[in-house]
Amino acid sequence: AARVLRIFPALIACVLLTALVLGPLVTTRSLGAYFADAGWLAYTVKTIALTTGSAPLPGVFADVPVKGLVNLSLWTLKYEVFCYAALAGFGFAALRFPQWRRSMTVALALVVAVIFVGAPKPIAGYSTADNIRYFVLFFGTGALAYLLRERLMLTWIAVPPLFVAFVLAIGTRFAELASALCLGYATLMIASLSLPRLRWFTNDQDYSFGVYIFACPIQQALIHLCPGIGPVELTLVSLGLVLPLSVVSWSLIERPAMRQRKALVAWLQRLIGTPVRTAVEGALPRLPRQAKIVAARSPKMVRPAPIVVAARAPPRRDRATEPTAPARRKSTVSTPNPLLGLLQQRRQKSVYRHYGRGAGTANPLP
Repeated sequence: AARVLRIFPALIACVLLTALVLGPLVTTRSLGAYFADAGWLAYTVKTIALTTGSAPLPGVFADVPVKGLVNLSLWTLKYEVFCYAALAGFGFAALRFPQWRRSMTVALALVVAVIFVGAPKPIAGYSTADNIRYFVLFFGTGALAYLLRERLMLTWIAVPPLFVAFVLAIGTRFAELASALCLGYATLMIASLSLPRLRWFTNDQDYSFGVYIFACPIQQALIHLCPGIGPVELTLVSLGLVLPLSVVSWSLIERPAMRQRKALVAWLQRLIGTPVRTAVEGALPRLPRQAKIVAARSPKMVRPAPIVVAARAPPRRDRATEPTAPARRKSTVSTPNPLLGLLQQRRQKSVYRHYGRGAGTANPLP
């Protein structure tokens, strides 16, 4: 639910802005001819439905080096959603049937290892199955790293050998697997660096998806308006335009949409007729009664992350050798007068302080 709310609201906003605002501004046709053509409606429907990322708009970007392509970056979204759906299915199965977890982890490792046994095809001959292979390889490598996180050792010493293996595997059938291992391990090493301020900022602000969906149409528009623009100038100018759009997308669309996750789950429960959350929670192992949940507090973090600490039995107390200490007697008198209750509490505290100096003093309270 969280990924759906993160992807589709911002995607719909981007597609509508591109088709209804950017397209009429840069098209070579008149405004009436642009909207009279059903191509803008087909672009909107196909792109939101994730059927293609190369749908054209009428008369838009016909004079740029990559002609007719409006937002080519979106071609990966359908494969990303496919991987999320597969991960959700495997995750639910692992929660529902805990005895299958080890077998599923081994199966995923085997899939990642053998998915590119055959040499990859040239990029011109790629099919949907070839693209799925690539996404399963890299997505599966990340999922496998998470499943083996307690046994995975992160050290910078392993990065150079993985890079050498990647360089040696270029041009062979093991190039994709070596690149996934090298890039994935290096990414985990960089993510493990202790950068409190940066981590605090990225935990609260995430502009990555906005940059991803807005960058291509902005760059195509800049090339259309400034044909002689160089790559460095194109990168800097497009970054200056895309980043504010990403901030607005995160603040006004993505984050508010993600806060509706509970409402979406409740709607799915009513729609399907099955208590989805109850089924998932019933599959989770229950914590012991005395398990403590301690918040990892840091002055640099805004929202502390909960950490589950293993439960332990309370220490046994030997009443024979333990010195007797004066114990307070709780007041059993309840009165609606707050002043009388305050005076009674102060009297008990003063008596306790007077008699409670000796460790072996008996309880003086009547």
